[in-house]
Amino acid sequence: MSSSTSSSCITWVCLNVFLVLFFSGNAVFCGTIVKYLPGFDGELPFTLETGYITVAESELFYYFIESERNPREDPVMLWYSGGPGCSTFNGLIFEIGPLAFNITAYYGGIPSLEYYPYSWTKTCNILFLDAPVGTGFSYATNVSAAYPTSDTKSAQQTYEFLIKWFNDHPQFLGNQFFVGADSYSGISAPIVVKHIIDGNDAGDIPRFNLKGYIVGCPRTDAIINSNSKITYSHRMGLIDDALYEATKKSCNGNYYDVDESQAECYDNILKAEKLYQDINKNSILEPKCTWASPEQSGESDRRSLVGESENFILSPPKIPDFWCHNFNYALSYIWANDGNVQKALNVREGTVLNWVRCNKTLDYTMNVDSVIDVHRYLSNKGLQVLVYNGDHDLTVPNTGTQDWIKLLNMTIVNDWRQWLVDGQVAGYTIKYTKRGTGYRITYATVLGAGHSPQEYKRRECFDMFLRNRVMAPLAKADQNQSVFVNKMCLCILLLLALSGIGASQNQSNIVKTLPGYNGELPFKLETGYISIGDTDDVQLFYYFIESERDPITDPLVLWLTGGPGCSGLSALVYEIGPLLFDVDGWDGSFPSLILNNYSWTKVANIIFIDQPVGTGYSYARTQAGYNTSDTKSVAQAYSFLRKWLTYHPKYLTNPLYIGGDSYSGITVPLLVQTIIDGIKAGLEPSFKLQGYVLGNPVTDSFIDDNSRIPYVHRVNLISDEYYEAAKRYCNEDYINIDTNNSMCVAAMTAIKECLLQINLVQILEPQCAFASPRRRELEWDIRVREADTLNYLLSENKLPKLTCRSFSYMLSHMWANDEAVQAALYVREGTMNSSWMRCAKTMPFYTEEISSTVAYHKNFTKSGLRALIYSGDHDISVPYIATLSWINSLGVPIFDQWRAWFVDGQIAGYQQKYMNDNYRLTYVTLKGAGHTAPEYKHKEALAMIDRKRLGERSASHAGGGKSLIRAEN
Repeated sequence: MSSSTSSSCITWVCLNVFLVLFFSGNAVFCGTIVKYLPGFDGELPFTLETGYITVAESELFYYFIESERNPREDPVMLWYSGGPGCSTFNGLIFEIGPLAFNITAYYGGIPSLEYYPYSWTKTCNILFLDAPVGTGFSYATNVSAAYPTSDTKSAQQTYEFLIKWFNDHPQFLGNQFFVGADSYSGISAPIVVKHIIDGNDAGDIPRFNLKGYIVGCPRTDAIINSNSKITYSHRMGLIDDALYEATKKSCNGNYYDVDESQAECYDNILKAEKLYQDINKNSILEPKCTWASPEQSGESDRRSLVGESENFILSPPKIPDFWCHNFNYALSYIWANDGNVQKALNVREGTVLNWVRCNKTLDYTMNVDSVIDVHRYLSNKGLQVLVYNGDHDLTVPNTGTQDWIKLLNMTIVNDWRQWLVDGQVAGYTIKYTKRGTGYRITYATVLGAGHSPQEYKRRECFDMFLRNRVMAPLAKADQNQSVFVNKMCLCILLLLALSGIGASQNQSNIVKTLPGYNGELPFKLETGYISIGDTDDVQLFYYFIESERDPITDPLVLWLTGGPGCSGLSALVYEIGPLLFDVDGWDGSFPSLILNNYSWTKVANIIFIDQPVGTGYSYARTQAGYNTSDTKSVAQAYSFLRKWLTYHPKYLTNPLYIGGDSYSGITVPLLVQTIIDGIKAGLEPSFKLQGYVLGNPVTDSFIDDNSRIPYVHRVNLISDEYYEAAKRYCNEDYINIDTNNSMCVAAMTAIKECLLQINLVQILEPQCAFASPRRRELEWDIRVREADTLNYLLSENKLPKLTCRSFSYMLSHMWANDEAVQAALYVREGTMNSSWMRCAKTMPFYTEEISSTVAYHKNFTKSGLRALIYSGDHDISVPYIATLSWINSLGVPIFDQWRAWFVDGQIAGYQQKYMNDNYRLTYVTLKGAGHTAPEYKHKEALAMIDRKRLGERSASHAGGGKSLIRAEN
């Protein structure tokens, strides 16, 4: 036999021996390609391999998914989840992998899987590892030797796993390699990276082509993480200023491991923790869906909380709707414990009796309190690092992560700034380096995301990863991205020629049907005009809706919408009225109307008025009639109310409240004072005034505007450094800026850059006001922003999907300008010489002459009135801290301290009550709401108004109590 033939034979024999070993179930290395999975329709559109690697007495299970782009050149990343004890299946299905459960179409049985397009495997090979042993499908062959495991032991085993896996997959040794982890694995991941570097330095085989690591919402240092929870809770409005300052002082800024010997500090911490104990700590805006029996008390392990939710879901005969974020975790239990699924994944039979997403009974020792020193060590190794947080995560607050990053003493390369996805702010980023080492660390927040961010913002996190795969800085979007050219402008014509109109000057009509609504209205709607002035020059239009409960005894509310220049219809169909536009069902045709089940007309009679004149359908006969102001508009509203009650005398005995939001924070107090003065003067008709209601109210121009800077710092839109610089150089006055003060100007310029693309009325929603060219200055007037949006929409040949809240305002423009609608509403023909606008971009004949109404509120503290003031806590335009500031300046004692209030067992916001012998005021926040808070939280806002919040202590949970605005006997 020739030497060449002999060589070929040996090669063939070796290849077959290798294949036999490779596919043998008893082999040390066992990886199998999975082409089909139960629940997924058809062959998987990516390469999935599953298998085990033996590490000492442990069999560690993995899922390996090749990059969908170029697996031979794209990076390889190890990814394992936190807990400790949470399966990496969580990362594959819920976070960064190419599969997701179809939660919208689950009716029992094996859950369906669907392909997820924003998977990190688009550009990266990802090795998902069930570690430590006892996690997911990983198991021990010798229990007494494998357990207990620990932070250090798990990190060592993960390193040994990688050595063996790469020896078994040598084709990937040349690829760039990253280690990725989140949550509690923020402890072990840096240790794993250190093992790899130390092994490379020692010449161990294989040599890893290590380039860096990625950690999301990472547990890093026990003290910093614990301390940051109190600070973060205060910044996000969960803890009031007074308690925070008291806790900070008594504890000297340290809230970690405090015992009862530090009595004042200990008590203050307990009070603070009580305020957020019912908050979903993984995402403070989402419901907390954890159940235990007996009822859960105190701080619990996050894995236990999740497990209890899943036990609850799996226990009923029918799985409930997936209205809570963690309900869909139950699908992973059903799927992963199915025999056919385990067979498809090549799970070894009998090794795991009951798969759990997070193993809360894991025999594990947390023996590492801090890995900051490990990060310091790694900062000398030329690595590229991405660290990120969801900015609504209380489990590992972003403030704590930023604190430990600063301790590394890096040099800032790119200072704090926005990063964008599809032209919208997706978060904020800052980039550091350690000179002379090549080490670079990018820190990013993910706007609106919780713990872990990828579960909440998969698309945004995909973009974040894609940009940082080669560790380029999170770039600002192209200046032209999401900037649309306005092709036409809407002219707001305020001069109307109204002579010759023969309608009655004071006219009311019952409206039984409306275009867009299917059938007869199930409530009583009246529309009409009230003439104002000696010559009836001004004609104010109104919508009146009777209470659906008891119109004879329920309160009467006159509602003034803000602006100035926003129509009462806006409040009726977007905020507190019984109708809503069917935004989800809109197909481009005439808008449809649906019922709002959480209308305030369930408990009150409400007059929605178009004022000042020139707003909505209100008009003046002459040009001079349009000349108005804060005081003149209030005088006209007072005349309107007197005439309206004269024509509707049956409501004279109903308790009367004046309500409004936004700019009505100026006009409502003036009107209340005018009514009080009229009552004292004995004017008829006599009003049964009980109080007033204000939402996100413009109150004091300096307090409101100046509070925006502290607020945007609290909610992490600007960095500590930017805030401290502005605070120092501007002397805490961010309004009256001396242009010669270059340091103040520079600080404020940096801050404004961070806010340019933010939605100022709800920081978590898209900012969909379009202008050309792109704005370089902040536009605080939301009427101008809305007009820009409307101009853009009207200029398009085809209207887009209503993905932005401001886009849905287009429906009111279409509806209210329709001739059939105006006829149904009894709008006087010929009075609308220009288009109806929800909010007029400008009121050219309106003078804003009142800069503060604090003195009016101060006067009311002697009047015997009841007041409800509420704020959406995600509004920059009138921040809740501004409203609290002027309320506290009134000098009314607090009789019910800051505490949570509930709807359906969930925290809906926080409240604080003030009272003296002559006045009662309740202040309420609505968690997650923006400006005009009821528009964002209909159900919660109705629960707020339907409780007796201005009197005695309200119930802890929704469902009980008298109406907030019901007069007392």
